[in-house]
Amino acid sequence: MDAIRHSLMSTDASCRLEAARHCRLLVTTNSDEGIRRLVQGNVVGDLVQVVKVHQFVSIPTLLEVVWTITNVASGTSEHTAAIVQAGGIPALIALLSSQSGHPDIISVLEHVSLPAAG
Repeated sequence: MDAIRHSLMSTDASCRLEAARHCRLLVTTNSDEGIRRLVQGNVVGDLVQVVKVHQFVSIPTLLEVVWTITNVASGTSEHTAAIVQAGGIPALIALLSSQSGHPDIISVLEHVSLPAAG
């Protein structure tokens, strides 16, 4: 997980995208185990950090990260708490409120995250 965390924070955009894609694949192909690994490996905070600086991140990377966060949030209450504790809710709200919101990202958030919250 350390390599993924390092890559998510890299200044190399392709490195960030590959790490984000790896995280998404972890939670979509082996959801319970993948989510557990991301939470226990402290990757969730890094994913949220990427959302917090969304204006400096490529749309494909951001889409992978948001997709991953929504999958983690749909896990157990412990998994959802990890997103909340990492500041994920304000970060996702800021992304939705931003003028630079990409339709694909907003769609993921609207159709996956928001119904689950309410």
